[in-house]
Amino acid sequence: VEPQSPAYRLIVRHFGREILLDNGEIDRQKLGQIIFSSPEKRKLLNSITHPEIHKEMFKQILLYFIKGYRYVILDVPLLFETRRLTRFLTHTVVVY
Repeated sequence: VEPQSPAYRLIVRHFGREILLDNGEIDRQKLGQIIFSSPEKRKLLNSITHPEIHKEMFKQILLYFIKGYRYVILDVPLLFETRRLTRFLTHTVVVY
């Protein structure tokens, strides 16, 4: 989450400036302590970050297709749990 991105601003609004490092970046360790101790706050963070992540993924996929690539490989944790992207995939390979 880059500073000044839409997700960054929402995260800071909901979790406070105390989660920021001196350079303005999000302190992942502090934010992690908050969200892993509260399922509600973890859900809130996911509701902020997931739409932005999906937008960026789709932009990059489109860019590769415009460049002429026939295949794009995605490494997607929780692919089946979220069920948002599966309808766009032709093949799925699970590595365990």
